[in-house]
Amino acid sequence: MAINRMQEIADAFCALGDQGRLRVLSVLLTGDATVSELVASLNIPQPRVSMHLARLSKSGLVTSTRRGRQKTYSAEAAWAQRLELFLPPSTSTPTRAAGVSARAWTEIRANSPVRQLRRCYDHLGGVLSVQLLHEMIRRGWLIQSGTGSRLTYQLSSTGEHEFLARGVNVETARARRRSFAFGCMDWTERQPHLGGSLGVAVMDCLLNQGFVRPRRENRAVELLQPLESWLKLTPTSRRR
Repeated sequence: MAINRMQEIADAFCALGDQGRLRVLSVLLTGDATVSELVASLNIPQPRVSMHLARLSKSGLVTSTRRGRQKTYSAEAAWAQRLELFLPPSTSTPTRAAGVSARAWTEIRANSPVRQLRRCYDHLGGVLSVQLLHEMIRRGWLIQSGTGSRLTYQLSSTGEHEFLARGVNVETARARRRSFAFGCMDWTERQPHLGGSLGVAVMDCLLNQGFVRPRRENRAVELLQPLESWLKLTPTSRRR
């Protein structure tokens, strides 16, 4: 066996010599996860989860893929097949993360329609809404400023063109006597989705164009067409 390969194996076993890292890896054996999802599942502080992921990544046990502003982590395929024999997924017992209410945790564990997409006052919230904001930022439509619970967004010139092309009433949003665009902390995901008058205008646009429909029995919003289709609309193809 080559010396380099022996060193790789030694590094991997050294990385596994920590219970916290074993818990992180056991969750990743059940499927890909973001840092926030690992924090919610394991009830380990975010800085420590990030530290564990960095060590596991350095040892080749974990790989990552960037999606917008987030990274999704996976157990490295070659190692996963071997580790599942010694580290079954059942070793991980999900617990509620700090800041997540009991009711929100119920929706998270059920992965319910309310968690996926819902009304958050007069704008959209939920997993899909968080992902939509990430994509808007990734495309350069929105420029983020501020930190923590005081995130705000400015509309770039490209963003203004793209929102108008999709039928979002930007001028009405600007005319309203309220914050234009800010990060509203999502009830279940504990990540920001788009709030403010621009968030209202986006939800109105999606409703009017038949991409979403609110449910009568609760706050859940039904997705009728993929949001990717709305993002791909052009001035000539958008619905009127």
